[in-house]
Amino acid sequence: MDEYSSEKEQIEEIKKWWKDNGAFIVTGLIVGFGALGGWKYWQAYKEQRAATASAHYEELTIALGRGDTNGANELLGRLADEFAATPYAATGALAMAKYYAINDKPELAGEQLRGVIDNTKDEYLALVARTRLARLMLAQDQPDEALQLLAVSDPGSFTARFHEVRGDAYAALGRHDDARIEYLSALNQFEQGLVDREFIEMKLNDLGRTSAGAGSEPADPDA
Repeated sequence: MDEYSSEKEQIEEIKKWWKDNGAFIVTGLIVGFGALGGWKYWQAYKEQRAATASAHYEELTIALGRGDTNGANELLGRLADEFAATPYAATGALAMAKYYAINDKPELAGEQLRGVIDNTKDEYLALVARTRLARLMLAQDQPDEALQLLAVSDPGSFTARFHEVRGDAYAALGRHDDARIEYLSALNQFEQGLVDREFIEMKLNDLGRTSAGAGSEPADPDA
C-alpha cells in the first residue's frame, strides 16, 4: 500500500483492501492448512507402510532361520505384491537368495538375484544382486556369463568389487594377464570394507606362481 498522510486514511484503506481480498486470503488459508494436513497424513501413511514392510521382512528372516521356506516365500510374495516400492522387497529376495546359496540350491538363488536386478529401483541393491549373482556363476563354472553380467558402465561404489570378480572370471578362463589387470584395478580402487586387500594380493601371487609354472616348461628348439 502507498504512504498516507493520516492514520485514519490508512485504516480506511486497510478495510477496503480486506473487503476486496479477504475472501481470497481465507480461502488460501483453508487450502493451505488442508494441504498441510494432507501432507502430514501422507507422511504418516508412508511411515506406517514402511513399518509394516519392515515387520514382514523381519518375519521372513526369522522363517529362514528355522528353515521354513514356505513361510518365507509367502512373506516375500507379500512384500513383492504390496510393498514393491520399498527396499524391503529387494532385501527380502536377497535374504532368500543367500539362504538358497548356503543350502546348495544355486538355481533358486539365481532366480531371486535376477528378480532383484530386473525389478528393484534401488541402484545399490541392484548392484549387490549383480555382484552376488556373478560370484554364484563363477561357483557354477560360468565365467563368461559372469563377465557379461558385470559389463556395467558405471558400477559406482562397487567398482572395486566388480574388478575383483572380473579378475576371478578371467583367472578361471586362464586369461592371467587380464586377471592381473583387474586385480590391480581393484587395489587401486580400494576402499576399506569393500574388498579384502590381502585376499586380492594373494590372488595376484597365485597368478604369478601359475605363470612361472607355465614358463618353466622346456622351450621348443624349433621355435
